[in-house]
Amino acid sequence: MKRTALIKNLMREIWQSIGRFLAILAIVALGVGLFAGLKVTKEAMVRTGDAYFRDNGQHDFRLISTLGLYDEDVEAFKELSYVRDVEGAYSLDVLVEREDASIVVAKMHSLSDRINKVELLSGRMPEKSNECLADSRWYEESQIGETIKITDSNSEDTLDMLKDTEYEIVGICRSSLYVNFERGSTTLGSGRISGFMYVLPETFDCDYYTEVYAITDMSDETIYTDAYKDGIDVEEGEFKAFLAERASLKYTELKTDAQEEIDDAKVKLNDAKDEIAENEQKIADAEHDILEGESKISDGYSKLEDSRDELEAMKAFMPPAMYEASVKELDDAEAELKDKEKEIEDAKADIAEAQVKIDDAKKEVAEHEEELKDAEEKLADLDEPDTYVLTRTANIGYACFENDSAIVEGIGNVFPVFFFLVAALVCMTTMNRMVEEKRTEVGTMKALGYSEAAIMGKYLIYSGSAAIIGCVGGFLLGSWMFPKIIWNVYGIMYSMPDIVYVYDAVLATISVAVSVLCSMGATYYTLNKEFKSNAADLIRPKAPTNGKRVFLEKIGFIWKRLKFTSKVSVRNVFRYRKRFWMMVLGVGGCYGLLITGFGIKDSIADVCDCQFKIIQKYDITVSFDDGVALDDREEFEREVREHGEFAYAETKTVDVNANGVVKSATLVVFDKSGAGGAIGDYINFMDAKERPIPVPGKGEAIVTEKMAKALDVEIGDKVLLRDPDLNEIEATVSGVMKNYVYNWVYIAPETFAEQRGVEPDYNTAFVKTDADVYSFGAEIGNLDYVSAVTISDEMSSRIDNMMESLNDIVWVVIFCAAALAFIVIYNLTNINITERLREIATLKVLGFYSGETAMYVFREILVLTGFGIFAGLFMGYGLHRYVMYNVNVEAVTFDTKILPMSYVYGVVLTFLFAFIVDFVLYFKLERIKMAESLKSVE
Repeated sequence: MKRTALIKNLMREIWQSIGRFLAILAIVALGVGLFAGLKVTKEAMVRTGDAYFRDNGQHDFRLISTLGLYDEDVEAFKELSYVRDVEGAYSLDVLVEREDASIVVAKMHSLSDRINKVELLSGRMPEKSNECLADSRWYEESQIGETIKITDSNSEDTLDMLKDTEYEIVGICRSSLYVNFERGSTTLGSGRISGFMYVLPETFDCDYYTEVYAITDMSDETIYTDAYKDGIDVEEGEFKAFLAERASLKYTELKTDAQEEIDDAKVKLNDAKDEIAENEQKIADAEHDILEGESKISDGYSKLEDSRDELEAMKAFMPPAMYEASVKELDDAEAELKDKEKEIEDAKADIAEAQVKIDDAKKEVAEHEEELKDAEEKLADLDEPDTYVLTRTANIGYACFENDSAIVEGIGNVFPVFFFLVAALVCMTTMNRMVEEKRTEVGTMKALGYSEAAIMGKYLIYSGSAAIIGCVGGFLLGSWMFPKIIWNVYGIMYSMPDIVYVYDAVLATISVAVSVLCSMGATYYTLNKEFKSNAADLIRPKAPTNGKRVFLEKIGFIWKRLKFTSKVSVRNVFRYRKRFWMMVLGVGGCYGLLITGFGIKDSIADVCDCQFKIIQKYDITVSFDDGVALDDREEFEREVREHGEFAYAETKTVDVNANGVVKSATLVVFDKSGAGGAIGDYINFMDAKERPIPVPGKGEAIVTEKMAKALDVEIGDKVLLRDPDLNEIEATVSGVMKNYVYNWVYIAPETFAEQRGVEPDYNTAFVKTDADVYSFGAEIGNLDYVSAVTISDEMSSRIDNMMESLNDIVWVVIFCAAALAFIVIYNLTNINITERLREIATLKVLGFYSGETAMYVFREILVLTGFGIFAGLFMGYGLHRYVMYNVNVEAVTFDTKILPMSYVYGVVLTFLFAFIVDFVLYFKLERIKMAESLKSVE
């Protein structure tokens, strides 16, 4: 019977205080939901990426040798115990012309069957060597059938590697090598790759692979985990040693083969020379024989004439028959001489013909000697090969995905924890105040014979049910909803399938445990303390807290001018310390969360404007073909000067080394020849406090702020700059400049010339113009020697897209913080009204109007809200800086700040919630029954 009555009493309690019950449930649900949702988002992102990379056969290693890699190398890699699959591949950076006549840089890849597979989104796979798949972020389905042309401005080596120069787009695809919008950098054109294309392997006219991809045993491990990274580090060392060995063998083989060919060629060349010399001797001997023969023939003719003369003189004395016989004999001798003459003429013709052949052979020998000389020089110039073992982290999309998941983790490790603590605190104080409010009822039940366990059970069920329902619902909904929302935000940047749902049992256990501990623990602690009093003491209300003078009373000219109700409100604010601290901490925590969210938004909002309008003050970046001298750019300079101005520079990607740390950056060697403008008019060199920095002189460099922090360098420290060709420049840091996008290093031309031994190749021009940047950029791009044109506004838009993703996440956080603030203020205000029913009823009996009664109660709430906001200023400031410290994007530097208006927005929202709550609860004040409330103790 008692149990049934207790259950009815519990259900009646829930129904009569449904607002408080739902408030507890909502606070727990919101706190746990955001906590769990943001905590599991990184894992959900990583699992999604891991499944995507695994399904598409993402490589673990990319192997490169400057001598190329061959089928025998692929077979050798397969024999390694930790290697599961190996596949040779071709790739090439090419300048291409699209059908809209724009010239950009594309990355050509060979299609693979097993490793780094592509996902066909529309169209079909290539079937011919002149067909290709195009990047889904570069081309749309409607553009299938268009042609991509390899331009003649590509190097001969590049053109020789391809069988075709025009490729028909037969399909649109996405690749696991390019999971985000970044397509990588290159030494061609503007230095940025616009898109990729996939072709059949036979499209490449090449007897070696440009790279080899390998999948190892570590592919079983989840990406980005310590287990994966540690295993890859071990395998990387082994791969480096093995690849170096293979490259050395190939180097020896190539050198040996080349030497053998040279030796064989020398032997053949010497044999040819000997043969020519022998034939020349034969010709000389033949010419000598001809001379002797001609002399003999001449003598023969002389003797023949003499014989004919003698015969004519003897004709009269000779018998006719004898005369005829002598004439015939002389005629035969003459005929014989003529035959010998013919033989000599034929020999001369043979000699002339042989001489022509000898002359031709000599020319060939000379050519072969020149070729042999070139071959010997090439052999002498054949350097030891360079080898590169690149892991997945060298892939921009893979690295950025880790970076972005780390951003979510950074927010998730701090913001939701604080959020959850605020919710738990409010939940805990709510139950504490509820039990104290029900002190009389507890005493009555105890007097009626209910056991302490039964009474405890009622309130534990009340608090526990609200906490568990809110926790379970919030956890399940938050674990699904928040990752989904954040993934949809990042969908702008990444080309991956839908995010997977992650259920974290440990996190769920922690959430339930903390929620139950805070709600039921507070209930248990308060009831246990109350049970120490007997029933009679519990039935009677506690004596009111003694009033104390407040500091404001000592300021007479203010205190005397306050109304009675205002004085009472001031005293009540400081009289009830528990109520005071509950409101201050609850509201302060929520306000701190609000301005943290607004502060994150402020810190990322103006990144692009600051970078592309304040730091980099130019509108267009123009890239020139290699080898175009300044003197050959008259047409470019004339075009630009009609609409603006320009400055020349050499730009290239370099690795910046200092203190054992390496960072990638863009090196800018600015021109001081006077051909263009001064670099200071195009780049705003200023430090973090926006003080001007002098342009670097000889041996000096200006580095950007974020890179300087990563390298741990300051003014006066040295940095080593290494370009892709391994050329090095050492410079002293003369300034650390404020910068927001990418890493940059600026040096003077004399620094470059002194250490490199050559003058800078000014392959870039920074252009400022008052014309339309897009049409003007197109005009410049049509110049023969201009390889690429980059519009600063387009680059700004790219970064803005990335920032927009983070901005959307921040809005989700701000919305949740605002919702928590509203619920907390409602809950705390509702508690204040509920526990002061007798006081409010007394005011009504004394004749206070409804408005006066409401102001008497709500004035204290608003004052306490103000104190909470003041406390929240410090909480929010510290929390914001900590969150921004944990939010780290490699390519972008955030300006950690909270704008004054963000503080104002937080104040306005907090007070707005307070006013809305006051308006809603005004009607509760109206429903308070005076007689019933005053007799509640009886």
